[in-house]
Amino acid sequence: MFYIVLGVLALYVLYRVLGQWVLPAVTRRRMERYKKDFFSRNPHIDADRYEERQREAEEKSPIIDRRRRLR
Repeated sequence: MFYIVLGVLALYVLYRVLGQWVLPAVTRRRMERYKKDFFSRNPHIDADRYEERQREAEEKSPIIDRRRRLR
């Protein structure tokens, strides 16, 4: 019984670590790679202007939308 509880606890810790740190980092890296590829394939779209519009939209959004979600 002890080993089952220990195994479940280890799986839960692994799940939390993957969900909290590993997967978001991988997703961010993939998104940056995709954006770089997108802007290189579409030179008529200005990457700096796009980033500026994103920042402006984020500043205009309500504060509750900008908070970091804690789970």
